[in-house]
Amino acid sequence: MSWYNKIFAVFLCCIFLQGCGFQPLHGNVTADRSTMAEFRNMSIANIPERNGQMLRNALIDRFYGGAMPSAAPRYRLEITHLQEESTSLGVQKDATVTRMQLRSSARLDLIDTQAEEEQKIVMRRYLRTLNSYNVLESQFATLTAAQQAREAGLNELADQAATELALYFSRRRP
Repeated sequence: MSWYNKIFAVFLCCIFLQGCGFQPLHGNVTADRSTMAEFRNMSIANIPERNGQMLRNALIDRFYGGAMPSAAPRYRLEITHLQEESTSLGVQKDATVTRMQLRSSARLDLIDTQAEEEQKIVMRRYLRTLNSYNVLESQFATLTAAQQAREAGLNELADQAATELALYFSRRRP
């Protein structure tokens, strides 16, 4: 295939993708103004424990973007069943662990507070992340690596929640 034909094929693909309504899934999911308005029309319920507090703060950063949430929100976002599980990955012959895997999971419920039914769940998703870190000789370095893996996992959960909610709100529009 000649150079000219390759450029022409890429150009045609771009035209067809634009014409079919293609929207990037992993781009900036909060860039759409109406989606941002829906995010601000949602309250985020408290999540118990320190990891829940960190996850809630990450969600606030993604959804409100420095703006104030609505005074009377239509939706309430509840994150429940936030769990964290550690598994040994790298085990040496002398039974010492050199690598750990950290699994984080949560359940996301979006509740329509203005629905005719009381507490109507309009969307439920299960979120999961997987991170790992090295177990080093230095206890401080290992604790720091574990904390960074935990924070990365919570940020990934917040990103997944933002993507799921953006998809829900974009599909719900007339």
